[in-house]
Amino acid sequence: ENTFDIPTNGPFSMEVWLYVTYTNPSWGIFIYANPNDDNFQFSHTASGTFDLRYAGGSAIGTPFTVPIYSWQHIVVTRDSSGWIRQFLNGVLKNYNQKTNSVLRDFVTFGSRNGGNDYYGYMSDLRWVNGSIPTEYQTTETTGGVLVFTPPTAPLTKTSDSRVLLNFTDGAVIDNSGKAN
Repeated sequence: ENTFDIPTNGPFSMEVWLYVTYTNPSWGIFIYANPNDDNFQFSHTASGTFDLRYAGGSAIGTPFTVPIYSWQHIVVTRDSSGWIRQFLNGVLKNYNQKTNSVLRDFVTFGSRNGGNDYYGYMSDLRWVNGSIPTEYQTTETTGGVLVFTPPTAPLTKTSDSRVLLNFTDGAVIDNSGKAN
């Protein structure tokens, strides 16, 4: 099993705390791709919006503003029926269906295909494949609704955690134990 495999209709979640200090056009926060296509991409645009692209397509849902110079918690989940939810600080921003599997050749954090670097800080990046952590499971479909309160303590490993990067003490250690 590959760390970042995304099967068709399989549930997963990706979350990260961001502190953006500068907006660079089309910079990448998380890229999961093959050399010819950005298959799964969290990115931020020069206009200050968060953009999720999946399986080589256009943005999923409506890009939304992510404030700079303050910590922001972003979560993306997909349930077993292919419904993707995007959250900013616990508020549901988008709800769309996408059931494609994703082919992966490489994964990057903080850069988009070797350029367009992310400027700021990241903390508690967690990729969970095969389930959605209990605190993010919901049937809510209405944008603008507070679904959960963002965590206040460092994230912990779940049984389906593939990567857990807490970025503590100036080190990048995969606390899931899967990629050390």
